[in-house]
Amino acid sequence: RSYFDEKNFNYSLLVFISMSLVFNLEVLAAVLKVFSQGGYSVVALHSIGIGWAYSNYIAALANLFIPLNLAVFLTTRSKVRYIVLFNLIALFFSMLITISRGGFLTFLLSIITFGVSLAIAEGKLKYVAGIFFVIGGILLIIFKTIFGQLLLFRFAFTVVSNACIQNRFRMWAQAVEIIKKNPLIGSGPYQKQVFSGVLLTENPHNYYLKIGMDAGVIGIILFVAILILLLRRSIRLLHAGERRMRILGVAFLTTIVVASFNAGIEPTLSGFHYNPIFWFIAGLLLSLTSRKELAK
Repeated sequence: RSYFDEKNFNYSLLVFISMSLVFNLEVLAAVLKVFSQGGYSVVALHSIGIGWAYSNYIAALANLFIPLNLAVFLTTRSKVRYIVLFNLIALFFSMLITISRGGFLTFLLSIITFGVSLAIAEGKLKYVAGIFFVIGGILLIIFKTIFGQLLLFRFAFTVVSNACIQNRFRMWAQAVEIIKKNPLIGSGPYQKQVFSGVLLTENPHNYYLKIGMDAGVIGIILFVAILILLLRRSIRLLHAGERRMRILGVAFLTTIVVASFNAGIEPTLSGFHYNPIFWFIAGLLLSLTSRKELAK
C-alpha cells in the first residue's frame, strides 16, 4: 500500500481487464467445443467447463468480474472502453449460458446492490428505477429466449426433484457436526470430509462451513471480520469527492456482497481459480482506501 499511486492503480485495472478478457476467450472456446461435440441441449450447456472449472464456477467468476468492469466502463473514455464493453457482454452470456441457478440469483443480487449503492453515491434515485428496468429486461430475456426457458426448466426441476437442495442440506448438517467436535480451532485444512450423496468431498458447498471445519469458529470470525473491513472500506468510497472513486466504490461494494453471498451457496472461495481474483480485487480496494489515500 505504501507504493500506491494512480498510475500503478490504472495498471492494475488493466491487468484485471486483461484477466477478464482471457476468461471470456476461454469460455468462448469451451462453448464452441461443447456445441461441436454434443450439440444444443441442457446437459451439454450445463456441462460447459474450461479444464479447471465446471459451469457453476464459470457463472460465479462472471459475476465476480462484472462489477469492476462496469465501473471501468463508466469512468473511462479511452479505447480500453471497447474491450471492457466486450467483456461485459461476454460475461453476461457466460453467466447465462451455463444455466446456473446460483449464478442467476447472484447476478440479480449484483444488479440490486450496484443500483442502490450507485444511487447513494450519486445522490440520484433514478438509478433505483434503473434496477427495475434491468431486471425487467432480464425477465424478458428469460421468457422470450431459449436460454431463459432452459433456466426456468432447471429451477422447476430443482423444485420438483429437490435432490440438489437435499444434498447441500445434508453436507451442511455434516459440516456442522464436524465443527462441533473441534469448535474453536477446527480439525486442520482438508482433514475432514462430508458425503455429497455421490462422493466424499472436503468442501460442503459453503465456504463459511469449510473454514469452520478447517479452522473452527475462530477462523470463521476472522474471515467475517475481513469481509466487514472490506465492506466498510468500500462504503467509505461511496462518499469520496471524485466521481471515479465513488463509482469504483460501488463496484468494490458489489463485489464484496456478491462474493460473500456466493460463498454461502458455492465452494468458490476455496477454488484456486476464483480465490486469487477475489483477493486481487480486495487488494485494490485496500490500496485505494489506505489512510494515506483517504487523507488526500
